[in-house]
Amino acid sequence: MVLSKSKFRVWLRKSKFVGLLFLVMYLCLFSQVALSQEGRSFELYAKRSTIWQSNNIPVCWENPSNNFTNEMRWVQEAAANSWQGVSAVNFTAWGTCNSGSGGIRIQIVDVGPHVVALGSDLNGIRNGMVLNFTFRNWSQNCQSGRERCIRLIAIHEFGHALGFAHEQNRPDTPVNQPGSTQQWCTQERQGSDGDLIIGAWDLNSVMNYCNPRWTGDGILSQTDIQGLQQLYGERQQNRLYIRPFNGQTFGSVISTQVVSNSNGFRGWSWNGTTASYVAVENGQSRLYIRPFDGRNFGSVTSSQALSSSDSFRGWSWNGTTASYVAINNGQSTLYIRPFDGRTLGSVTSSQVLSSSDNFRGWSWNGTTASYVAINNGQSTLYIRPFDGRTLGSVTSSQVLSSSDNFRGWSWNGTTASYVAINNGQSTLYIRPFDGRTLGSVTSTQVVSSSDRLGDWSWDGATASYVAKYP
Repeated sequence: MVLSKSKFRVWLRKSKFVGLLFLVMYLCLFSQVALSQEGRSFELYAKRSTIWQSNNIPVCWENPSNNFTNEMRWVQEAAANSWQGVSAVNFTAWGTCNSGSGGIRIQIVDVGPHVVALGSDLNGIRNGMVLNFTFRNWSQNCQSGRERCIRLIAIHEFGHALGFAHEQNRPDTPVNQPGSTQQWCTQERQGSDGDLIIGAWDLNSVMNYCNPRWTGDGILSQTDIQGLQQLYGERQQNRLYIRPFNGQTFGSVISTQVVSNSNGFRGWSWNGTTASYVAVENGQSRLYIRPFDGRNFGSVTSSQALSSSDSFRGWSWNGTTASYVAINNGQSTLYIRPFDGRTLGSVTSSQVLSSSDNFRGWSWNGTTASYVAINNGQSTLYIRPFDGRTLGSVTSSQVLSSSDNFRGWSWNGTTASYVAINNGQSTLYIRPFDGRTLGSVTSTQVVSSSDRLGDWSWDGATASYVAKYP
């Protein structure tokens, strides 16, 4: 068919229009695919410049009161169990503010809770966060459930303190369209906006006023968690692993348990029915006692502060007497205290094991102490008689490793089991040991493909050890 010039011009204009239409449709489709792929990243609405440069963020109270002891604890627990619990963020200090205090400064006053800025823009700002504990004037309906209100509001405000704006402030917030089945949000924009949007709008965010559950019932959505972790990193957990071990071959893992939601694990002991372990929480070395049948943990039956700092290096408990090593004035010091599983008695003996912080493992069976310390760069085992009050002279010393690569030690009187880093792997070694001379290695097992083992115990049939995850 031959077209006239005028008809050709009309056809050409139509062809250009159709081509443009197809181009627009393609770009829309591509943007939707890109958006769905970005949705795998974090979906919070953050302000880029206010993300804290340090994950250790101090918190203090402008006007603390003995009348609000419980309320201040609820706030601290809410922050720790939400944002801090699933990321590498640590809210620290929690003391009384002074004129030079940095970090998040909280004022207690009966007005609407708020922050005056997002994220690190709060650093050192007096009354930067305001929380309500009484609800006599503002939101009086919270008086019948003060604890719930205080905890949930704290989670929301600490989200702002980490740099997250209200989710409904996002420019892609869906609006109410009559006849549409699309989720919609009519809550007014409030507070500062973010400048970092990746992924889809999140109805279930604790930062979204349109969430059908008020503040998400204090439960971070999966996208809250993903976004938080991308900005601040994942929290390294300490996980307990239980595996049958006959001294030669490991069986499959029969139980894994989270013993600490931080990288602060310092000691583990298990007698078959009761677990005792030490973890660093809020800067303190704390002892936890929990029933453990080899598969499932029971609730914590006792929690005790052993030290006001992260100074703990070794722990052992035989059911009546606790023995542990902590750094005191730069020295590795052994402490002996009666302990019935609930209450620690007074220190009955303290002994300096080393004049420096070079201690790596401790075990005591009631008569003989065995421990590992770094001596001239070598991991060295020491055996000494110990009656619970006085350490006798060293009866044996053995070099276990030519470097500071030792991670765990256990000895049942005839067989020694210990973990050391070999070619970057956490490796278990089994050797006969009569208390004086170490025999040849009878078994080696790779416990972990990286240097992440925290502690080790073996009763001859079952191995229990703690490793960092991820």
